[in-house]
Amino acid sequence: MEPGPGGVVEPQSPRCVRFGVRRDRCAHTHGRKDVREYVHITTIDVFVRKTHGQRHALLSHRPSRSSRTSVFIPVTGERRMQMTVWVEGATGKAGRRVVRALADAGVPVRAASRHPGAPSRGVVPVRFDWYDPSTWSSALGDADALFLKGLDADDDAAEVMTRLIAAAPNVRHVVLMSAVGVDRAPDETPRRAVESAVQNSGRRWTILRPNWFLQNFDEDEWVFAKALREEGALYASAGRSEVGFVDTRDIADAAVTVLTHDGHHGRGYTLTGPESVTFGHVADTLSKASGRPITHVDATPDQHRAYFARSGLSEDWVEHMVDLFALVRANVFARVSDDYQELTGNPPRTLEAYAKEMWSR
Repeated sequence: MEPGPGGVVEPQSPRCVRFGVRRDRCAHTHGRKDVREYVHITTIDVFVRKTHGQRHALLSHRPSRSSRTSVFIPVTGERRMQMTVWVEGATGKAGRRVVRALADAGVPVRAASRHPGAPSRGVVPVRFDWYDPSTWSSALGDADALFLKGLDADDDAAEVMTRLIAAAPNVRHVVLMSAVGVDRAPDETPRRAVESAVQNSGRRWTILRPNWFLQNFDEDEWVFAKALREEGALYASAGRSEVGFVDTRDIADAAVTVLTHDGHHGRGYTLTGPESVTFGHVADTLSKASGRPITHVDATPDQHRAYFARSGLSEDWVEHMVDLFALVRANVFARVSDDYQELTGNPPRTLEAYAKEMWSR
């Protein structure tokens, strides 16, 4: 899932095989061969402890199914004067929709990616590579604001983020797309460290923390889309656990709001759908919209591991996804927030609306 955060991160980076795992000796091993791993699982950072070959997820938080946020958020502030926004990850599931929404709002965009496409109205595609700093200056250009996804969870992700922001002296506002729950993660986890780097950058900052993307079901080939399309099967070792899926277009709308209006400095917003649902409910909804049978395959973790291996994921990514679904079963992603509606004045898009639009063709 792309963060994913919020969503499933597709293994596109040349260093994706690492996916930011850092192994340290556990502080309380007492001589045992216990290794603690800090694993970024797309939408949250989680501890995973290996004890004598066994993997156990140690959750940084376990919100109940009914947990909701309730904070005061101004719907709008004063509209800012014309500016140029630099969007990183401009070809991704969320990034390309942020580019489109900004352009539709009349905001000039520099769309940054490793493989830029053709220019369009209000959009200048630029080549950018996190691992090639020689691309940074020309890509950033005269941008006044940044929309960043950041490195997934590399150990040096926070340091690289700090260097990038420093390379953009004209930038006044940084908007980071993090992931649901990262604000509750331990400070030493890579994704939380990236948030801290943005918060300590000396620029105005806003953090968006989305839940899982609805678009993973039709765009994420490795995890969901291929099996849904070819087998009518939604593989998820999730049981009756729930997820508050968010439409990436809502992420884009929220990004436009915080980028083009004042009043959002120093704030973090959790973006979810209007309700949390089971994967069985997702399968039923997609089946109804598409007119063909779609079944939730509630695989065991070992069966799910075998499915991911058959899908072509690397061994590290297979374990990454197994760990992710361990958190799903613990209802870590059942969180539902009112932030999007309070931020934009609109209700979040529903699973049913997404399914009718994307699966009834």
